[in-house]
This record gives sequence, C-alpha cells and structure tokens, in this order.
Amino acid sequence: MLRKIMRERREKKSFYLYLKNYNNNNEGIFPQIKNIKIQNIRCWYDEHSFDFIKYTVFIGKNSTGNSTIQDTIFYGILSDIM
Repeated sequence: MLRKIMRERREKKSFYLYLKNYNNNNEGIFPQIKNIKIQNIRCWYDEHSFDFIKYTVFIGKNSTGNSTIQDTIFYGILSDIM
C-alpha cells in the first residue's frame, strides 16, 4: 500500500491528509476535522511497519503569546487513492 501511495505522490507531487485536531480553550476540548494539503513529503518508513491509522503527531503552536499543543491523528490517508 505504501508503494502505491508514494507512487501516486510522486505523480501528483502532493496529497491530502485528514486531520483530527483537539484544541484546548477555556470552554473545553473540541475536535475539529480538517483537510490539509501536504507537499514535498519525504517518507523513510518501511512498508511493513508504516501504519497511517495509528500515526500521531504533536504540534506546538504559538499565536499572540499563547502556546498550545495539538494532538493530530492521521486518518485513512488519501481517500482518493484508497
């Protein structure tokens, strides 16, 4: 599956990721579904060990002096390829 994704990525030069972001504010934690276009991605994972469903990334974001951490979970990547 990874070879197919990487082949499609090379042809399209970019692909879309579906992200579920949890933003913590004064009223609580709210999930937000976003569709983000990612470009120029390099993947070094082995085909058999790479799992898109369980891949989690923590992103630190600074805006107007506030620092927040977003828990970004990658869901079924490339719905147009799957």
